[in-house]
Amino acid sequence: MAKKRKQRSSEPQPTKTTPDPQPIRQQPEYVPDEDPNPKVEEELQLQEVEEEVEVEEEVEVEEEVEEEDDDDDDEEAQNQTLAGSSNANGAPKETGQEEDLDDEPLEKLLEPFGKEQLITLIRRAVDKNPEFISSVREFADADPAHRKIFIHGLSWDTTAETLTAEFCKYGEIEECKAVTDRVSGKSKGYAFILFKHHSGARRALKEPQKKIRNQTTSCQFASQGPVPVPPPTAPPVSEYTQRKIFVSNVSADLDPEKLLEFFK
Repeated sequence: MAKKRKQRSSEPQPTKTTPDPQPIRQQPEYVPDEDPNPKVEEELQLQEVEEEVEVEEEVEVEEEVEEEDDDDDDEEAQNQTLAGSSNANGAPKETGQEEDLDDEPLEKLLEPFGKEQLITLIRRAVDKNPEFISSVREFADADPAHRKIFIHGLSWDTTAETLTAEFCKYGEIEECKAVTDRVSGKSKGYAFILFKHHSGARRALKEPQKKIRNQTTSCQFASQGPVPVPPPTAPPVSEYTQRKIFVSNVSADLDPEKLLEFFK
C-alpha cells in the first residue's frame, strides 16, 4: 500500500489555471511505517540535541582559547614596552654590559678618589687583613719620596761626613749630599739625605729641629718642596742709636765743650 501511494504521489498532476494559484504541498519523501517505534525517535532526538550541545561547547572553548591568546599577546607587548622605557631611562640593555662593568680595572675605579678616600680604603683593608701593612711598607721603601729628607739652616763648614755621623743613628743611609758652593767649596746651608728604608726617614723627622755644629737646623721630606724663606729681620735699634749723630770735618784741636755749646 505504501508503494502504491508513493507512485501515485509522484505522478504529475494537471495544472489548473486559476487566478489565485494555491501552493503545492510538498509530499514527504520518507513515509514511516504504520507502527513507528517511539523509543527510536526519542533516541534520535536526544542524539541530535547532544550533538548540538557538543558543537556549542566546542565553539565556546575555541572562543575562550582565542581570548586567552589575545590576553597573552597584550601582556607580552606591555612587558616589551616597559622594558623599552627602562632602557631609555638609562638601564642597561643587556646583562653582558653589567658583566663588563664588573670587570672594570681597579685603576679606573680608584682614579676619581681623593687622598682622604684612598687613606680610608687602605685603613679598612689593613683592619681586615693586617698582613696588608707589610705591602704598604714595601711600596713606601721602593719610592724615594718616602725616604729622602731635606735639611736646611746648616753652617758653612758642614760636610757630608758631618751629616752622616749625625743621622746614621736613625737608620741606614743610602746617600748623603751636602750642597756646596763651586768656587769656595763651602756649604750653602742645606743638604739631602736618602735613607734606605722609609722607617729611617720617619724616625729622623720625629724631631724636625736639630742642633748641628751649634747651629739650629730644620728637617722635612724633600717631596714637600722648597722651604719658604722668611723675610730678613732688621737688627734691633736702641733708643741711644736713634739720638746719636755723626759730625765730620772737625779740627783735631777743637775743644769738645765748644762743639757741645754749638749744638745746644
